[in-house]
Amino acid sequence: MVLDLRTKELAVKYVAATGLYKTRLPNTLYGYPFYEQNDLSQSELYFGDWAFYIIGDRQTVSVQTTNEVFSR
Repeated sequence: MVLDLRTKELAVKYVAATGLYKTRLPNTLYGYPFYEQNDLSQSELYFGDWAFYIIGDRQTVSVQTTNEVFSR
């Protein structure tokens, strides 16, 4: 799970209010680990098995060919 720090704080407050943990603040929510990403808005939360994802930045590639010996 990937979420914003403010969203994490809200989730931890919810877990604390419902008594789902007893001794310390959890690093999981309902058994799933979560990671902070402060570039997300407070309304965004991404949940999934990240072991199967490859995230990358794709850019357009173009190739120009010519049959002339001297070209511009």
